[in-house]
Amino acid sequence: MENLNKSVKTDKDYMIKEYNQLLQCKGLGYYNCCEMISIFFFNKKEKEYYHFFSVFVLEDRIKPERKAEYLTDKFIPISSQMDMGIFRKVQTMEETEKIFHGLCQRREEGILELGDKKLITGSFAFVPKVFVQPDGIEEIPLNKVLKNNFQNGSYVLEFFDVEKKWVNLLKKEELEKAFLEIDTVVPISLSNLSDRIGNIIFQFPSINAWISHEREEEESTLNCHIQMDG
Repeated sequence: MENLNKSVKTDKDYMIKEYNQLLQCKGLGYYNCCEMISIFFFNKKEKEYYHFFSVFVLEDRIKPERKAEYLTDKFIPISSQMDMGIFRKVQTMEETEKIFHGLCQRREEGILELGDKKLITGSFAFVPKVFVQPDGIEEIPLNKVLKNNFQNGSYVLEFFDVEKKWVNLLKKEELEKAFLEIDTVVPISLSNLSDRIGNIIFQFPSINAWISHEREEEESTLNCHIQMDG
């Protein structure tokens, strides 16, 4: 279950240390690439791009290929002034590390460079590392924005947008339309996670450890099974 430890001192050194430790943790697995999905808005009047949500998923692929693409043929109209774009990129670990370190060093600059675009963001606060379990007896809300977190669980490092500039960009009905459009393109559901809008999440899936749990009929015993691959 999601558990944010607010007593942890989360400065840039903490974030970089945790990032490096998660990459080096053999119990999690070996990562050789990263899939990024970024959702943004384009203000047609001001000709500016606004960051809405991004998730970086560390992966181990047999043949990782660098690939960048927009997931719709054209931007999705949300209002008379705002269009929405959804961008996916499979990138190297070096590219991912550069973005992560850049966020740590320049979290208050209000600009995020992804691909060929500069996205306007709010200032970011660092969120302590958390392990997110797969859904079981209880549904874990954060799983609605993570990739394939239904078997092993994942560690997450998160940059929390404390300004939420998107609030002034969209009316309630326009925001709801955006949620519906996102759901039709990617398995990211933000409708009940509005506090995560504007945030950037780095997801470290547990590839090697397979964890499952079951409760006996009397619900007096909880059995946990752990299998290590390799």
